[in-house]
Amino acid sequence: MSARLCGARRVGLLCALLLGAPWAGAASPLRLTLSAEGEQRRAFIQDGPLTRSAATCGARLTYDDQLHLHGVADLRWRADRILPERDRVFLAEGYLGLAAGPAELSLGRQQVRWGRLDSLKPTDVFRRRDLVDPLADCDEPIWAARLNVYAGAATLEAVWVAEFEPDILSYDERNPWCLFPDSLVVPGLGTLPAAFEEGRRTAPEDGVSSAEHGLRLDLHAGGWDLGTCAGWVHDRMPTLVVPAESSLTADGRAHIRVDLAYAELMVVGVDLARALGPGTLRAEAARTWPAEVLGQEAETPYTRAGAGIDRTFAWLGGERDLTLLLQYAYDEGWTEAGLNGIGGYRHLFRHGGLARLRVEPGPSTRFDVETLLDLERRDRFTKVEIDWSHASGFGFRAGLLLVDGAADGLLGRFRDNDEVRLLVRYAWSTGAR
Repeated sequence: MSARLCGARRVGLLCALLLGAPWAGAASPLRLTLSAEGEQRRAFIQDGPLTRSAATCGARLTYDDQLHLHGVADLRWRADRILPERDRVFLAEGYLGLAAGPAELSLGRQQVRWGRLDSLKPTDVFRRRDLVDPLADCDEPIWAARLNVYAGAATLEAVWVAEFEPDILSYDERNPWCLFPDSLVVPGLGTLPAAFEEGRRTAPEDGVSSAEHGLRLDLHAGGWDLGTCAGWVHDRMPTLVVPAESSLTADGRAHIRVDLAYAELMVVGVDLARALGPGTLRAEAARTWPAEVLGQEAETPYTRAGAGIDRTFAWLGGERDLTLLLQYAYDEGWTEAGLNGIGGYRHLFRHGGLARLRVEPGPSTRFDVETLLDLERRDRFTKVEIDWSHASGFGFRAGLLLVDGAADGLLGRFRDNDEVRLLVRYAWSTGAR
């Protein structure tokens, strides 16, 4: 049975549970939200401007009785005029939650996010990303079971993931943000343009043998929010990329089918946060022990760490008008050799920084300027964005993406892909809020 069919049956079961329940009357806490988004992008790539249009429609059904039971079914359809890889019907979120006494259980398609930093979280071991457009910062849900037990100022969370799901990669050479190299050196032929095709996943095996799990303990004491966690997971990016088949196309391209392998990881981490007046101090660190994969020697254990501070200023007369965020990130696993090939995106840099300035002149308008910087190689990505929303459900977002850096850098290779983006959206809801 195909994965798409299995996913459709899961969606249907979840919707049936929500819609067919006896509490689905007019006075029940059900809410249906219908949404539509239209997106236009123009990338100023080296070979000439590339215009891309996309549309997304969604239907989100939620239930929350504020006591014991809650659930979400969020089904979306996306059509992309330029990149067929993004055409899909998918379950953006779909889970049922049950609360009883000090415990709460959630089962289904959901995002599991750990850590306290705003971005670049070392302890965020269950995060799964859609990297078809890596600068869009789009997260994907996973099929998971989460159990939270509350005891005063402490919370214990257990997570079990039935089957490993890697990050979503692009193999389309027409995609200006494809992470695979656009050219290769072929012995006897020199440098040729390259096209990649997804092969099979050689590790881990499909099914419950690739299950993941983790434990997390959160505690509030003396004004500090403290957390510690342990996870037995896998690399979300490929640990090994093995050419399985290669050929030359009629137009002179090197066509390579690649098999992918993902190493098992044991991750132990800690994190903390403390409010400091109008600001917050945050920090976290994690130690990772990779396992061997396909008989290859295991990668050396490495540490990731980060610290950041955010501060709100009321310089326009309001209470939350301007926010400044600064964050530093360290990754011991980064190496110069990692700059070659897609595996390098597992470790973006050794020393990195993130800065964000947010201005909120009103409750419906937000202006952001954000920069991600490799502090050693000076690769950088800057996003300038304005977002406006109205109580009627209409809204828009307009932005500019700027990428720069060395030609052989992980971000610098996209330095000719500056892009403007415009998104218009509308959402309509009914039922209890």
